[in-house]
Amino acid sequence: MTITRTTLNKLFTLSRNLCAFPGCTNPILDTEHNVLTGEICHIKGKKPNGPRYDATQTPEERDGFDNLILMCGAHNKIVDDPLTKAAFTVEILTGYKRDHEAHSKNAVIRKDMLEKFAQMLMIESEPKANLSEDALRLLREASKDPHGRLLRIQTNGGLFVQTNGHEFVEQRSARQEARWEAALNELEVKGLIQPLSYER
Repeated sequence: MTITRTTLNKLFTLSRNLCAFPGCTNPILDTEHNVLTGEICHIKGKKPNGPRYDATQTPEERDGFDNLILMCGAHNKIVDDPLTKAAFTVEILTGYKRDHEAHSKNAVIRKDMLEKFAQMLMIESEPKANLSEDALRLLREASKDPHGRLLRIQTNGGLFVQTNGHEFVEQRSARQEARWEAALNELEVKGLIQPLSYER
C-alpha cells in the first residue's frame, strides 16, 4: 500500500504548508527555493520496528490520512528518535494533528503549490527498488522544473531528454540514447509521467 494522491492533497491543504509540531513555523514546501523540506510522519509506525508500530493496522490504515502528519525534518526526527520517541505517544501526535488541521477548515491552497508538493512527495515515497536510478534522477529533476515538463525531443542529430534546463543525454551515442529512452518509458509505464506530445 502506498499513500494516495488524494491523501497527499488533503494533508498539504490542511497543513497550511506548516509543520504540525506546536509552535513550529517551518514550511513543508520552501516555495522560494522550490525544495521539499517537510516529511510525512506516520503516527503509528510504518514498519514493524518503527516507532509506535501497531500490528493490528491494515496497510490502508497505515498509509491513510488519519495516521499521517506533516512535519519539518527536525521535528520528524525528534518524534521518532530512539532517545525521545517515548515522549511522543500516539495520543500526543494525534492531538498535534487534530489541533493543527483544525485551523485549516475550508482552507484553499494555490493549485500550482499543491501540485508541486504532491509531485515531490510521490517521488520521495516511491520505493527505490521499484525505480531505476536513472528514472529517479529524471523524476526528481522534473519536479524542480517550473512547469513540471520532461521533454523528449527526437531530431536528426539524435535524442534529447531535457527538464529544468538540464540535458540528460550528454553524449551522442546509441547507448546513451537507449539508456534515457528506457528511463522515460519506465516512468510512463508506472504512471508517474503522462505523455502529452513529442517534439520531433
